[in-house]
Amino acid sequence: MDLAGTFFFYGFSTNGLIGTHLISAGHDHGMPQVTAAGLLAFMGIFNLIGTTFSGWLSDRYDNPKLLFWYYDFR
Repeated sequence: MDLAGTFFFYGFSTNGLIGTHLISAGHDHGMPQVTAAGLLAFMGIFNLIGTTFSGWLSDRYDNPKLLFWYYDFR
């Protein structure tokens, strides 16, 4: 259950908070909405690249060790 809780927390903080409020928060701090939307799209592109690379790594290395490094770097 501990692992599921941490996945929930990280997913909620990324998708629930950043994905939902990044554009309006950037606009509140003086950033044009198009720039904030571009940054959100940029994050999505790197998410796709990182997820694909993570799948490639999980085919080659021990998954619990990879998970340790993912949490450590995050």
